[in-house]
Amino acid sequence: PFTYPADSDPYPGKPSVFTRKAPYQFGWDIAPSMPGCGIWRPVRLEIRTGPVLEDGWVETVAVEPDSASVVLHGTLTGGQGWTHHLSWRIGEWSGSTRLEATDSLTTFALPLRLPHPRLWWPAGTGDAYLYPVEVRISSPAGEDRLAWKTGIRTVRLERLPDPWGTSFRFVVNGQPLFLAGANWVPADMFPGRITEEKYRHLLGLAAGAGMNMLRVWGGGIYEHDLFYQLADSLGLVIWQDFMFAGTMYPAHDPFLQNVAAEAEDQVRRLRRHPSVALWCGNNEIEVAWKNWGWPASYHYTPDIRQRMEADYRTLFHELLPAIIARQHPGTDYLPSSPVSNWGTREELDHGNNHFWGVWHGEMPLDSLRTRIPRFMTEYGMPSWPTWESLLRCTAPEDLFPGREAVLFRLRSYKGPGLYQRYLTWENLDDGTDLRTWIGAGHEVQRRALETAIRAHLADRPRCAGTLLWQFNEPWPGATWSIVDYYGHPKPAWHTVRDLYRTAYR
Repeated sequence: PFTYPADSDPYPGKPSVFTRKAPYQFGWDIAPSMPGCGIWRPVRLEIRTGPVLEDGWVETVAVEPDSASVVLHGTLTGGQGWTHHLSWRIGEWSGSTRLEATDSLTTFALPLRLPHPRLWWPAGTGDAYLYPVEVRISSPAGEDRLAWKTGIRTVRLERLPDPWGTSFRFVVNGQPLFLAGANWVPADMFPGRITEEKYRHLLGLAAGAGMNMLRVWGGGIYEHDLFYQLADSLGLVIWQDFMFAGTMYPAHDPFLQNVAAEAEDQVRRLRRHPSVALWCGNNEIEVAWKNWGWPASYHYTPDIRQRMEADYRTLFHELLPAIIARQHPGTDYLPSSPVSNWGTREELDHGNNHFWGVWHGEMPLDSLRTRIPRFMTEYGMPSWPTWESLLRCTAPEDLFPGREAVLFRLRSYKGPGLYQRYLTWENLDDGTDLRTWIGAGHEVQRRALETAIRAHLADRPRCAGTLLWQFNEPWPGATWSIVDYYGHPKPAWHTVRDLYRTAYR
């Protein structure tokens, strides 16, 4: 009996709230509304006899100076009623045991001690070392094999009172680290057409820019297996959002059952990757409910507000953390990002922050020097694609300032007027031709990111991380990306590279 506050969704009834599809496809300030349909990943039917190793992963419980305590987890289906021979190998270590399969689904957890292991470290802080893992099962009922790569590491998110307020920093293998990176969004409006080559190119550019963390943003998709494999090998720590963003959600039983199946599947799929260090329930919902005026602007009655808040707690404070505790123990969970609002200086002392005083708050770039949170999870400045990219998606007769085909590519509600004002405030000559105008915008973006990153680095250890918004983009638009849709780095990418590479020297 009410409308959900999905402001980016232009359709009656807000179908993005109820449809478990990528939110950005219904429209965002980085993309037009282009919701796709159909199955966009491979589908196959498997008919198997005998035992099947469904999945496996290695949990690092603790690392010591001379050893690591790990648990080898796995799931066996079929083969019930048999005693199986289970053998395993992690790098140079190996062993075997007997496994009684009493039910159609049997789980096992083997505690192991690995002497003198090479640890997995984020890029810039050590080697992202990976061990090959192999598990075999055999019995008169049949045999099966599972193989993957893993890294031995511990990662904890520390949120504790300290002299500055409340910390928000990642501790890897017992060492508190400053992490530098960006927010990752889907690389296409229709993610089924993202190629392996594009994933390799984009993640290579992220590593080449000195990044060691990517946040998989909650308005997008759970990324392809290859994305996480590349992150493992490149030492890119993954902050993994669940795919909820920009609105409240229902919590009736059919919806919760659907979400539970989704979350269980994704957590089981991704938990074997050492790069996956944090699960986050949603993007900006909690800060929006408290600070963006949704209850007033949508005229929610007290009863409706109470119901929506209860549904929120059910989904993000009960269902999802319970799944993480059960399926990915030892991994931290954050109900929502950010923890603090950017509107007041006091909140910058507590937890992570999405600072949008620049652009949305129309504050000058200099505010990025002083508005520094404990961990900066979003900040940035939009700019148009590179000129060579714009030529690929715009007719020559439309390549002039003010033309609708050009302005259409800026999806922000702030519009081109604010973009122009930032050029003026920065004393940049935007000229009379489109190429000069776009180049001036690239320079504003470059200055904004340079100002922010220098301030974040100078404020260490109080500030424990910086993730610019955004790394890539799903279509050739005027977005906050530093690499455009066609994979061309903007000028800001080079500045980010030069600054991030100094973070660990």
